[in-house]
Amino acid sequence: MRGGLLLPVRRENESGYLPRGRILEPEVNFDVVRSWVKLCEMGHGDQCSHRDLKIEGLRVIDCYTKTVIEAPANCCYIALSYVWGSGSADAAPGFDWHSLPPLILDSVTCTLRLQCRYLWVDRYCIPQENFTLKHQQIRQMHTIYRHAWITIIAACCQDASSGLVGISVPRDTRFSAKIGDGEFAVASHPWYVKERLQKSKWSTRGWTFQEGLLSSRRLVFSDAEVYLQCNAPTNCLCEFESHDMQSLSTRNSTLCLEEAFPINLLPSNAFRSGDCIQEYSQRTLTNDSDALDAFTGVLNSFSGDDEELDHFWGILVFRSESGRVVLENELVERTIPTRSERLARNILWYFVRAPQRREGFPSWSWVGWRGRGEMGGIWQCE
Repeated sequence: MRGGLLLPVRRENESGYLPRGRILEPEVNFDVVRSWVKLCEMGHGDQCSHRDLKIEGLRVIDCYTKTVIEAPANCCYIALSYVWGSGSADAAPGFDWHSLPPLILDSVTCTLRLQCRYLWVDRYCIPQENFTLKHQQIRQMHTIYRHAWITIIAACCQDASSGLVGISVPRDTRFSAKIGDGEFAVASHPWYVKERLQKSKWSTRGWTFQEGLLSSRRLVFSDAEVYLQCNAPTNCLCEFESHDMQSLSTRNSTLCLEEAFPINLLPSNAFRSGDCIQEYSQRTLTNDSDALDAFTGVLNSFSGDDEELDHFWGILVFRSESGRVVLENELVERTIPTRSERLARNILWYFVRAPQRREGFPSWSWVGWRGRGEMGGIWQCE
């Protein structure tokens, strides 16, 4: 493992105010994961919980009955973010428990081990053959992931035919040593957690961008460990590092991992949209026709009911604009620009390198091209 830290393993009854390592077993320690979630629930409130959101037509996998059902009222569910991949393309359509690929079965196991009953997986919970219902669910994608109790990030899997490392795929447990009368564990370097995620196939795909960004709690399965990042600042907890509940509540003894997900891009401010478009436009899609759908959740988050924003072919537009403006402490009248004028003013994107045309979308929108897009003007945040 590159960039590791050699940490002593915590002794029995030892104070929790110093960073310590943990000897990893081949399987994930779900007691540890549940303690992380409990800490978040107790301390972060609405910042990491959106259980009051309403989702029309939501369906979930009932992990007890092994069927897809309409979600019960106030349903607590776990969502899955993953790469389906070409290796799983031949899987039987519809929901057949006996032909589910390994990743889905492992996600069910994870859901149950976290003492949750319901799992949401887009392939099975979004009606694929009904265009109207499918479009309705895609329009609610930001709410589905934000409402989820936890989102499983399958960063260790190339496609759905791969199992989760630490569940059906044993982990490499060589990163520990016994020196004298003490045990030592090699913990991931704080910066390497983010780097490993960025190098995963999961991070190259278009659909997964909004899934990771919009989730409230992300349980990431890498090829070495699991870690949890919620929406609280500097709150990324790694399985290699051992804590007690007291030290976790004060954050005095943690390594303070850099967030693997850029929560500063969360759609709480429309002026972050340029950064989101720049990141998303570098990712790949199997079908060009998904280019707007795979980003609709982010756009809808920026243009929620409490925001004075709308979007048109991927371009954010202010819904209305005041006819009065203060200039040098004097209130003056001005002509209110039309919607077309506001749209034209916001088409300020450009590409670093020559892009490729993406058919089916207007050429004046960034979504009509493949390549790294940059946003200028009011949407650029330095």
